[in-house]
Amino acid sequence: MGIAELSAPTWSAWAVTEAFTLGVEEEVMLLDPRTWGLAQAIDEVLPRLPAWMAGRVHPETHAGAAELATGVQLTVRGALDELRSLRIAMMETCESCGLAVASAGTHPFTVWRETTVSRGARYEAIYGSMRELARREPTFALHVHVGVPSPEDAIRAVNRLRAHLPACWH
Repeated sequence: MGIAELSAPTWSAWAVTEAFTLGVEEEVMLLDPRTWGLAQAIDEVLPRLPAWMAGRVHPETHAGAAELATGVQLTVRGALDELRSLRIAMMETCESCGLAVASAGTHPFTVWRETTVSRGARYEAIYGSMRELARREPTFALHVHVGVPSPEDAIRAVNRLRAHLPACWH
């Protein structure tokens, strides 16, 4: 074993998956349909989700957000069908809680002081290290993960994709 392998963090291990499989994650906002403001209600929604969604819906840093995650899919159609099912079930669950659900970049009028951090050790650690930055600017995105055979193939793919992506400076 080389030095780099010994010192690499566990999260950096290459995930072994079948080549060119895909999975989708989508962060959604929980909304109060009377005001369309973010509803800090993840703790109310999660226990009401159908059992089949266990492991497919997760809290996010902000209590007004949830992440929907498909399983590993062999086709785009499979990923789309599962995401559609997750969205419908999330919408129905939120409606039963008197809430609405949506996803679109950032919420247009959220005030960071009204945003709460989700409960749990992970989010407490994020808040502990970032403080008020953890409450600012909740964002909602859709991520597509593609299984690539090897780290070298992934580097080649990303290098080729870079020419087609806009530069983004944070």
